[in-house]
Amino acid sequence: MDGFRKPATACAVDRSGIRCAAGSSDGVVRLYDFTGMKRDLQAFRTLTPREGYPVHAIDWSPSGDQFVVATGASQATVHDRDGVELGEFDKGDMYIRDLKNTKGHVSGLTDVKWNPIDRGTICTASEDGSARLWDVNYLGDARGSQKAVLKPQLLKPGRVHVTSCAYSHDGDMIACGVTDGSVQIFTSKGSGYKSATVGLVLPPSQQCHLD
Repeated sequence: MDGFRKPATACAVDRSGIRCAAGSSDGVVRLYDFTGMKRDLQAFRTLTPREGYPVHAIDWSPSGDQFVVATGASQATVHDRDGVELGEFDKGDMYIRDLKNTKGHVSGLTDVKWNPIDRGTICTASEDGSARLWDVNYLGDARGSQKAVLKPQLLKPGRVHVTSCAYSHDGDMIACGVTDGSVQIFTSKGSGYKSATVGLVLPPSQQCHLD
């Protein structure tokens, strides 16, 4: 597929296998429809979720009617199947030290995943050292759409980045890769996600990226 001016950095295909969304470091997301694609393999639509920020991750909803984009900005954007932006998640207050007391991320995003079972829930990971769960049904609501804040347990004092996140197939657990060399598991108990449990700790020299 042609049309990229800079390196491609993210790609996601919906569950039906009909549409593909691909992003690049130039900040542009290109939408491809395999059923209507011509020999030139060109995108049928392009969009720039956040001007000046590279695209880091894209994921489709379980039903394939929407997709979410994480860029180097602190707010992920949700789009319908044709690329029309439906809204963005809230931005946090960078002057609040405790990340659990902010209503959103305060640094650039690194990854995003849509819950494979619950089409209303999205997980984002960020350079601010947290992962957050969002309720798509409250997108744009004055009360905010943030459901929970997931803070890794640090192996040693300091600031870390959450570099990646991934759901289990049943949507019950979330694994997060952290720059201290650990992969940490967050598990759901009841209706919401509780405090983290360390599922696997790797030597600090090793890095892990979750797909």
